[in-house]
Amino acid sequence: MSAHATSPTSTPTPLDSRTVLRECAFCPNTCRPAWPADAAPQLESQTPSALALIALAVLDGRLDPARSGALAALQRRDAVRASQARCTFGHDVDAALDAALATSAETRR
Repeated sequence: MSAHATSPTSTPTPLDSRTVLRECAFCPNTCRPAWPADAAPQLESQTPSALALIALAVLDGRLDPARSGALAALQRRDAVRASQARCTFGHDVDAALDAALATSAETRR
């Protein structure tokens, strides 16, 4: 487990949500097999690692959430939720995405 990993039951703070998102974005996707074989085909843009990259781009100011469709993309979390139990690091990526969105909204005010 990473030194920065959070427990599966903890909620990332806005500060450590970036760490969770970075580790997810650059993870080798060991959680991907959690997506049910009989479910609709998984879209790459809706995988946990893709959503983590989108959230990081928003947080870093490289992507305008209001104009880019990032907010809509970050709401499509079926794959994130299905994959949570298989996260190698035990991260709550769903909560990290929520924290990132909250931080982004505060920054835009």
